Amino acid sequence: MRHWLSCFMVVGTAICLSNCSGSTDKYEVLLLHGNVTYQGQPLQEGVINFMPSDLSNSFSGNINNGTYDVKINQEAFSESPRQMLVIISAWETAPSMGADGQPVPGKEKIPPKYFDPKTSGLTAEVSIKNRTFDFNLQ
Repeated sequence: MRHWLSCFMVVGTAICLSNCSGSTDKYEVLLLHGNVTYQGQPLQEGVINFMPSDLSNSFSGNINNGTYDVKINQEAFSESPRQMLVIISAWETAPSMGADGQPVPGKEKIPPKYFDPKTSGLTAEVSIKNRTFDFNLQ
């Protein structure tokens, strides 16, 4: 009985992760793109995430030389626009684990408020026709 329960839990977790990961394999893809600057200069490296207000899913892409591309499955949108929360993260040094197994905090390149959807203040009204968004961080 324990063996079956373990198998069920592993398979269930795998199915959940595959369906909740923001994968765009099954649907036509919309490409969001734009520019990200910090204090007037292109943000050289970072990550940008678009997510609905209920935080049910997230679509992310890398920021390189101040530009980004993010793939979103078209099924997430119909013809009507959808308000998305946006978070941006960029690190001088990323958080890590020390040799003693304790977390070592990272050093942010941008204010940490942009890392959290509750405090970033960044939004985008995404639709099939509206897919370019520029973000100027201060």
